[in-house]
Amino acid sequence: MTKLKALLLVLLVALLGVACGNDDGDDGADVDTDATAPNQRAGDTAEQGRNLKLITAGKLTVCTDLPNAPFGYEEGGKVVGIDADVMRAVGGRLGLEAVFKDTDFSDFNRIPAALDAGQCDVATSALAVTDERKQALDFSEGYYEIVQSLLVRKADESKYTDLPTLRGRTVGVQARTAGAEYAKAQAGGNGYTVKEFPGAAELFAALKAAQVDGVVHDFPVNAHNAKASADNVVTKKLDSPKVQYGIAMKKGRDDLKKAVNDALVRIRRDDTYNSILRTYLGQA
Repeated sequence: MTKLKALLLVLLVALLGVACGNDDGDDGADVDTDATAPNQRAGDTAEQGRNLKLITAGKLTVCTDLPNAPFGYEEGGKVVGIDADVMRAVGGRLGLEAVFKDTDFSDFNRIPAALDAGQCDVATSALAVTDERKQALDFSEGYYEIVQSLLVRKADESKYTDLPTLRGRTVGVQARTAGAEYAKAQAGGNGYTVKEFPGAAELFAALKAAQVDGVVHDFPVNAHNAKASADNVVTKKLDSPKVQYGIAMKKGRDDLKKAVNDALVRIRRDDTYNSILRTYLGQA
């Protein structure tokens, strides 16, 4: 009987050892199964948030340039949009409240200046990640991939279907955007003139007033404008290089970068991220 009890005890210890060996401290729900997200465990993002050194304890302060629909704009006294909702979701996963500070980004250098001056913890305003920008800032993993598109007045929908059909005409762009760079690069071969505007509001007003014949801008920006205005219509996505939008932060903030990336992993795994996109861009 004693030998039997001893044998049973040995078997019990062995079984417990196997169980403990398979336990990575996680309940399995946090294993990354999203192929679009970094192949790593997100970790305890709430704990990461508590350990971050932030401008204001318990808050993730976000500099953003408003308005920039559909990524950031005010509605009913609240900042809304894709960027705003993504930052609220990221902040929520880190146990932080996202607060927004309207900041003029008309000159890119103002972004690192704002971060260096301690005006905000991160910056986001449909910021395209480029090698040049990465010299001045650190960026999160890309959270949105865009291509360029052409927006024209409804009356010109059949006339201007792509960039070659705009030969001899004027194409409007928003200064210092990926769309501006793409339109300029394509202008020589397609024979149109590029006219720059400081902001999206001025750009779309110029199209409506027939000061330009078409607008080249990020597809979601043009799509949102076309949806909101009966005067415009997106005619075509252009065959442009894909660009990733990222969340910007000061160089050397590896702790903040990891925390933001881990939170992005989590909102991609459930329906949070896709739900945000559906809210502003529809099912497509």
